[in-house]
Amino acid sequence: MRSSDGALYDTVFATLNCNTLILRVYIPMDFSRAPFMYLYGVRASHDWLDTHGKIVGYDLILTDARWSSSNLKLGDAFMQ
Repeated sequence: MRSSDGALYDTVFATLNCNTLILRVYIPMDFSRAPFMYLYGVRASHDWLDTHGKIVGYDLILTDARWSSSNLKLGDAFMQ
């Protein structure tokens, strides 16, 4: 889904016990800004997740400055 300020992409995963897990990625139109990622459909506890399921511990998207200085394309960043 596109809007005037960015794009939203959902990737849906089926777990082994047939539950659904959604990874939602918001990509700002200003590509120097870091993308946001959230997990939906699961209760999880991890150092990388805040209480709302936002992924906050992944170094490459932690801040806009880190994202800009990484010089990676979005697809390459998530393959690491």
